[in-house]
Amino acid sequence: MSGMAGKNIGNAAQKPSASAPGKLIGSVDGLTAAEQSFAGKLVAGGRTVQVTPSSNAGRAAGFLIEGTTYELKTMTGVVSQTSDGLSKAISSTAMDARGQSPDIILTHEISQA
Repeated sequence: MSGMAGKNIGNAAQKPSASAPGKLIGSVDGLTAAEQSFAGKLVAGGRTVQVTPSSNAGRAAGFLIEGTTYELKTMTGVVSQTSDGLSKAISSTAMDARGQSPDIILTHEISQA
């Protein structure tokens, strides 16, 4: 997760800028709804987002954002909302991204119970 803080990716996803929209490169076919939403928010914020095509050659990052590879992982079904429970969910989700990219973006899907 080396370059994410310096590039301020999270803020771009949350606060679309008044500048011109960015650009989406590649196909969104095969992306999850969370991945499509994330990419759309970045593009609306003026970022250039390239969807990395999946291959059978091994694990690869899902996105190239402004020239840096990122893997997006969404935590779902977090059983315990305590700090220990969230810590375990974050750790497990980050470990799942091993080998895909040195930069990982974690999101949390909140279930509507």
